[in-house]
Amino acid sequence: MDLTLLAAMDRQRLIGRSDMGGLPWHLPSEANHFRACCHGKVVVVGRRTFREMDGWFERVGATALLLTSRTLDEKVAAVREPAKVIHAAAEISPPGATEIIVAGGAQTYAALLPMATRMLLSEIDGDFQGDLFFPDFDAGDWTMKSSIRHEAVPDDPERRCAFTIVEWIRRQKSDDHE
Repeated sequence: MDLTLLAAMDRQRLIGRSDMGGLPWHLPSEANHFRACCHGKVVVVGRRTFREMDGWFERVGATALLLTSRTLDEKVAAVREPAKVIHAAAEISPPGATEIIVAGGAQTYAALLPMATRMLLSEIDGDFQGDLFFPDFDAGDWTMKSSIRHEAVPDDPERRCAFTIVEWIRRQKSDDHE
């Protein structure tokens, strides 16, 4: 099963603000992409992200799976160890599911990056204020599969800022020894 990290970030890899929550930009067209990627999938999030997005998961037809939580309720499953996320998500995934989406926050992305097989990263053309960042990753471990540019349209409130959606696939480790 693929483990996909889904995130939007600015040029400095900024993904959010811990003081206010949410994204430091307003791009409905990019948010629609995010929603479409989560629809019908099991979505893994951290505790803070879950609290910020509570109710959102049901509206887009996603199932939320908390990575870390001291509480467990009827809406979510809680997994304390990152290594157990794929197994736990597979157990609650619909039959035939092939992908688990990781949708934040910063600590959750960092914990699951080593296990990720795919990343869908919306790179926002801008520098914003905040203190939560997508983790560094070695581009040499990944292959860029696609890059789709969405140009800014200054008069359109949905697209005031340009962004590029980049799909990365983890390279398979070679068994060849040089």
